[in-house]
Amino acid sequence: MIKSGKFIDAWKMIYQEMPFPAICGRICAHPCQTACNRAKVDEPIQIATLKRLAADTAYQQDINQLPLPEKEADRQEKVAVIGSGPAGLSAAHFLALKGYKVTIFEALPVTGGMMRVGIPEYRLPKKWVDFEIDLIQRLGVEIKVNTALGKDITIDGLFKDGYKAIFLGVGCQKGTSMRTPGEDMEGVISAVDMLRRIGLGEKVDVGKKVLVVGGGNVAMDAARSARRAGAEVHVLYRRTRGEMPAAPEEVEEAIEEGVRFHFKTLIKEIKGKKGRITGISSIEVVRMEKDAKGKAVPVYGDAITEWTNVDTIISAIGQAADLSFVGDKPLANEWGSRIVADPETLATNVPGIFTGGDVFTGPALLIDAVGAGKRAAESIHRYIQGEDMKAGREFAIPKEKISPIPRKAESYPVTPKVKQSHAPAERRATNTEEVCLGFTPEQAQAEAERCLNCAICSECMQCVDACLPKAIDHSMQDKELEIEVGAMVMNPGFKPYDPEDLKLYGYGTLPNVVTSIQFERILSASGPYAGHMVRPSDHKEPTKIAWIQCVGSRNERIGKGYCSSVCCMYAIKQAVIAKEHSHDPLEAKLFYMDMRTPGKDFERYLTRAKDEQGIKFVRSRIFGVDPAKDGSDDIFMRYADEDGTIYEETFDMVVLSIGLSAPEGAKELGEAANIQLDKYGFCRADEYAPGCSSRPGIFVSGAFGEPKDIPETAVDASAAAAMVSRLLAPARGTMTTVQEFPPEKDVNNKLPRVGVFVCNCGINIGSVVKVPEVAEFAKTTGCSSYGGIPIQLLPR
Repeated sequence: MIKSGKFIDAWKMIYQEMPFPAICGRICAHPCQTACNRAKVDEPIQIATLKRLAADTAYQQDINQLPLPEKEADRQEKVAVIGSGPAGLSAAHFLALKGYKVTIFEALPVTGGMMRVGIPEYRLPKKWVDFEIDLIQRLGVEIKVNTALGKDITIDGLFKDGYKAIFLGVGCQKGTSMRTPGEDMEGVISAVDMLRRIGLGEKVDVGKKVLVVGGGNVAMDAARSARRAGAEVHVLYRRTRGEMPAAPEEVEEAIEEGVRFHFKTLIKEIKGKKGRITGISSIEVVRMEKDAKGKAVPVYGDAITEWTNVDTIISAIGQAADLSFVGDKPLANEWGSRIVADPETLATNVPGIFTGGDVFTGPALLIDAVGAGKRAAESIHRYIQGEDMKAGREFAIPKEKISPIPRKAESYPVTPKVKQSHAPAERRATNTEEVCLGFTPEQAQAEAERCLNCAICSECMQCVDACLPKAIDHSMQDKELEIEVGAMVMNPGFKPYDPEDLKLYGYGTLPNVVTSIQFERILSASGPYAGHMVRPSDHKEPTKIAWIQCVGSRNERIGKGYCSSVCCMYAIKQAVIAKEHSHDPLEAKLFYMDMRTPGKDFERYLTRAKDEQGIKFVRSRIFGVDPAKDGSDDIFMRYADEDGTIYEETFDMVVLSIGLSAPEGAKELGEAANIQLDKYGFCRADEYAPGCSSRPGIFVSGAFGEPKDIPETAVDASAAAAMVSRLLAPARGTMTTVQEFPPEKDVNNKLPRVGVFVCNCGINIGSVVKVPEVAEFAKTTGCSSYGGIPIQLLPR
């Protein structure tokens, strides 16, 4: 949708699952991009930045006009959410959509958790946090700040107040100890404390020289914030740069802003006078090894570095949760550092209490916290309603649902990712202006254009919006039904042959070699080029096209020893239509072994194509389809004619007339129905019993019986219906129901109304009649009369 410029529709789709697209689009570490098939070609699609553009565009609209998700009917049950970070807010959002009365209790005087007090303004402007929290409040969620669990409220008190369930999303708000001599001196602070104070609007004086210990994103935030305070900043990290958990772009931006990095280095001792630090000693880390308990510990070298005139040391080596509110309830683990819960449902050991986010997993990504909040909301709903919390749920995406790359990676042209712009490093390092500026609409469309369209439904719901009868329901689940029948007609169709394995033809490596089905889409008014005949590589209109017949047919070496029946005629038809679509004279050549055009005036159609359309037919054998020798996107072909003479010729496009294969699952279907299939997977009928399978009562029609064209399948279907009718004739009328019709309307003395629908498409009606002008004219006339019957034009 972003590729098509439907930014608000894209936001609407994203917002169904993610209540923070503007926030996530700025700060997410985008683990989803690691699964993007585009990475096998060059670089993954920048999914997070595209979501940011969609959200930013949507939020320019009137907030009251945003197409927010529909809420279910209000319920009476109340749910308490502790913590207004991403996990708590997400849980509240999805519970509110289910109609529950949700109250969030937040210990701080502001909402947003670490999104507000843990991520600096230059990465995440707080206006976006305010905006997206406001959208959640519009669902009816109440937020109470300055209300700490264990101090102002208690778990037991909440249950007594009528809350049916509690979600604990308190996060990890405390920094962890470096266990270094001297760390209790003045001037040593934790990164989370520093960032919280900045987020709350306090002025934090870090002095002129700052050392940051750690290598994660929190360390980068602390270092870059200290740099903006005017300090000289050094980051000490015990491993190599390649092993840093911080996002690579964060490290690069920090370097651009003047932050200095010292890898394989750890603080050995913190020195000071009168309880105030003055410097440190750091030591070289040769490598990391695991101790007897499996914990990574450093192996030190001999090199020691003395640091002087150090004003502040910022510890960013980890975060811990404050679980002082737990009391005697069995919620915490044995170390008292995390809340214990079922990893799938997020239900704790205490009935009615659920958790999620950093307090459960330890410091993780924003997207992990959002996912936990959503998962917990479903569990809470089921708990309150007395339902099984696991039945019918997917807690991980099955591998079979992850779509593979559509073609081989080398067949796609390399297209570098679109680079978003950034504020200049020398300017941004002195203030809190946003660093990453995102995409322009044009850049977003160009980046979305890189998507390989991996042929999976993205649940964009555009089909739901387009379906006037509202017949599409994406919430439907597969059902197994047992139906008693007296006969069965099987017509599962066919599968087009995939020519990628026939390296000879260059399909998948040469962009202008396409299959007949792909060419059919090119010619279609609803296709990718709106009916304009252009070639894929550069969208130029071709002036010379070759059709190669029997690709995937009549070839025992690939297990396709049969004739596919339809290829000859559809190739001729495509060549004729291609010439009609072409603005310039088009040279069309069909390379074939022999043409099979029996019956129904097919031979006459072949003759007309030769004599009237000038299409050339060459009985030949193809030896090679290769890139053009001049380096262009043209295609160089070598072939031999009937006399064995070798020819070389260049074409703008090559169309492979692919054959018909048995449908996927044909073998399994045959086994389930206990019917016989031939060696190619088709259910061929006995020569003297057409349409009948090997099992009485099961009939076959269409291409499942053998490759055939549409008129033949229609005859097959009619014959199958006749045989079923004969078989079931004795039971006729035994299971009928009376059909109910809507009440009749009295139309006496009323003029009949007739609607006229006019199609405006392609080279048919639209090329002869200016339908839009006719429609506009009809609006001015209201109706006309023909034979006494008013006719109203209803344009498409």
